[in-house]
Amino acid sequence: MSDDALSKEEQQTLSQIVEQTTDSVVVTDVEGTILYVNPAFERATGYRKEEVLGKTPRILKSGEHPPEFYARLWETLLAGKTFQGIFINRRKDGQLYYEERIITPLKGEKGEILCFIATGRNLTEHHHIRRDLLRSRRRLDEVQRVARIGYWQWDIPEDTLYWSDEVYRIFGVSRQQVTLSYQKFLQFIHPGDRENVRQKVEAAIALKKPYEVIHRIIWPDGAVRSVHERGEVIFDRQDRPIRMVGTVQDITERRQLEEQLNAIYYLGQELILLRNEADVIRRVLETVNRFIPAEFIACGLVNKATNMLEYRYILLDDRLETCDIRLSLDESNRKGIGVAAVRSGEVIYVPDVSCDGRYVSLPDFPAAASELCVPIVVRGEAMGVLNVESSEGNHFTQAHGQMLRMLADQVAIALEGVHLYDEIKQYAQELSTLNVLIGAMTSELRVDAVLSQVLEGVKRMLKVQGVSILVYDSAGQNLTFAAAAGPGAEEIIGQPVPLEGSIAGRALQQQETIQIADARQSPHFYDRIDALTGLKTTSLLAVPLIFRDKVIGVLEAINKAAGRFTLHEQDLLEMLARSAALAIDRARLFEAERRQREMAETLGEMAQSSTPA
Repeated sequence: MSDDALSKEEQQTLSQIVEQTTDSVVVTDVEGTILYVNPAFERATGYRKEEVLGKTPRILKSGEHPPEFYARLWETLLAGKTFQGIFINRRKDGQLYYEERIITPLKGEKGEILCFIATGRNLTEHHHIRRDLLRSRRRLDEVQRVARIGYWQWDIPEDTLYWSDEVYRIFGVSRQQVTLSYQKFLQFIHPGDRENVRQKVEAAIALKKPYEVIHRIIWPDGAVRSVHERGEVIFDRQDRPIRMVGTVQDITERRQLEEQLNAIYYLGQELILLRNEADVIRRVLETVNRFIPAEFIACGLVNKATNMLEYRYILLDDRLETCDIRLSLDESNRKGIGVAAVRSGEVIYVPDVSCDGRYVSLPDFPAAASELCVPIVVRGEAMGVLNVESSEGNHFTQAHGQMLRMLADQVAIALEGVHLYDEIKQYAQELSTLNVLIGAMTSELRVDAVLSQVLEGVKRMLKVQGVSILVYDSAGQNLTFAAAAGPGAEEIIGQPVPLEGSIAGRALQQQETIQIADARQSPHFYDRIDALTGLKTTSLLAVPLIFRDKVIGVLEAINKAAGRFTLHEQDLLEMLARSAALAIDRARLFEAERRQREMAETLGEMAQSSTPA
């Protein structure tokens, strides 16, 4: 192979890499005029290549960056240095998206800047996860409330103590139960904190400074509470301490809430590191059990494919158990308080389930008297629900609802992270499979071998019932089945399909992908093929095979195993179709050249045999 040929092959490989990478690539001249964008740029921005060529990246400006940002960008680039930063840009449809972009000046032999090359990685999903996490943190901060505060006054010379009504409530006694004095006050203080409080009071008098202290008190029934106490000493003209005034605030709930908030915060940090739903649900149920008294705790997740609310784990009397509980989300089903919470996207508290027809009593589980359900919401859509049930009526409080809602927020963020991780992992596997398949296709030099590779690859990647390749006959102005896989495939090889009155023909004429959830409902459905194969076509994905404006045919994927095709699967098939068109065209050329060589050799042999000796 010559150096020139090697260089050309390397350029072709580089071009394919740039065209197929998931990172957006933009090339501009030194004035910022766009010279090239790759397909990933089109997907990220919503602009087609022809809409942006000749324009500048200013069409993406969102107004979110100050002028100084762009000034620094140009200063860096014109100095011949690489600029790297997070850009907030605006798509064609007006939506904002976040991109980590690296812009590099391409220099000539003399060091002059020839153009700028920008590569960008879409960080929108990561930003949303981070934004949701910050929102959850802010919600945790808002939960803290101003507690009730009582006023007190101590006459130091007389050793008489005055408490407001609120102080009596905080200390759990009534005016009639106690005769107040400083020593009596000290008796209320927890023995472990008593000496510290005494020292704080004595230091305030000696140093003539206000004091504050957090300590525990013991109620007459033995309950331990936490208070925040502040005091200030008042002196007479002879500089003698005559009075101390102050406030006391019951912070028991606040201290408990702080403990809960810290637990939820650290739970959130832990959850975002988990990589499967089961681990997330188990940890959340354990945390709910720690802070909310309930006999039954469960987490249900929505299965979109089956339209069911599915429970796989429950906490029953402090025991984590597996289960298989499924409730229909169909509108016709009126049973299930958790189902109602998912449908409405709102918290539902039923203090007496015997009065609510939606309550479902599950076999092998104790009946409940009250139930609290909080939906797990991601981007405005309920993806599950947290349930707690108690055998006591009217058991749950507003604080329980707030706690469960915060935990539901953490679950939502964690599960979205799990799903995103799974999608990225699956996408990487699919791209790897696709690259292997493309390599195998492009290495084949026989048309039938290329077609076989395409059929096998589509079935493996998309998990479909049938795959077919139709080639375009420009003379007959129709399509013909060249290869197929699936039920009745052998019956349709060589069968013609009209351009008019068929979905494949329409995809070819429009030169764009057609995706249909139920092909039989389309006015362009050509039912003769189903009659030949016995297959009942429902979901259909038809992608035109075009290489350098040369129409090759149509690639069809039929009947996805689970519902309709996704946009991601459409992208995969389109990428495969582009390479398949190239491979088919290349194999056709090779076979044509081979036939010409064989004909030339035959003619040469005939000429030699007819020459007189």
